[in-house]
Amino acid sequence: MYFYDTCALLNELEQAFQEPFYIADTTLYELEEIKVSKNKDDDVKAKARRLCRLLNENFDKYTVIRVHHFDLPNDQKIIKGAEIAGQCIFKTADLACRLLAVAAGLQVEYETSEEDNYLGYKKIIFETEDDTVDFYNNMLENKYDLLENEYLFIYVKNL
Repeated sequence: MYFYDTCALLNELEQAFQEPFYIADTTLYELEEIKVSKNKDDDVKAKARRLCRLLNENFDKYTVIRVHHFDLPNDQKIIKGAEIAGQCIFKTADLACRLLAVAAGLQVEYETSEEDNYLGYKKIIFETEDDTVDFYNNMLENKYDLLENEYLFIYVKNL
């Protein structure tokens, strides 16, 4: 049986409900935070709302493990929930959470994501003067799919 962390459950959505699973109560708190966060994009907020509806419609498909370690960070609370649940496969899409779960001795299934390749910056090279002009004329567009607080290094080829 799977024990999902919040990120993996958001990625799975309907697929997670194919068979019974566990979650920590911390996941429910995180979903609430995501839904009202000013720092999350609309797609993630919509996924969180959709997941809450699925959880509401499928009470018989999952078990919530209450974790009483309030002084721990959320990832560690979720991992503690998996330890309490016992024999399960901990499913995560969060690299740091994966590392913590492995260190805790859990059997872990990890799905890689684009965030695994995140460097904090992107590099682009403008080949022509038109590239530079286009960039400055459309600066408000997120043409390079930058994440919040991600840097963009711009190199201009000698023209």
